Amino acid sequence: MKKIFLLILLLLFKINVFAGIQPIDFESKAQLNLYNKIIYNIKCVVCKAQSIVDSDTDFSNSLQLLIANKIKDNKSENDITNYITERYGDQVLLNPPLDSGTFILWFMPIGLILMLLVLLYKNLKKLY
Repeated sequence: MKKIFLLILLLLFKINVFAGIQPIDFESKAQLNLYNKIIYNIKCVVCKAQSIVDSDTDFSNSLQLLIANKIKDNKSENDITNYITERYGDQVLLNPPLDSGTFILWFMPIGLILMLLVLLYKNLKKLY
């Protein structure tokens, strides 16, 4: 009975779960492939750990629309990623380039593991 009641409520209020997602039509398969390639490599700055494909924030939706419009204007992948990184920085890329600003991001995990191994070695040496 509860399921029927919930179904009736959903139908009455016409709740649309996918309201933020807009279908995008491209002129060619190459444009669609470029679009997919770019959006899977851009990170949502609101979510921090998701690509804009996996995020349902307004920022991600608007960035997907921006990328689609740039592709329709025949911009290249480099033009689009340069435009986005100029506005939001290299941290918007899921795989940021290795430079002085991202050096710590790339090598901090290795450094932490090495420090933990040294501490573990010293503590085990004291015990035996």
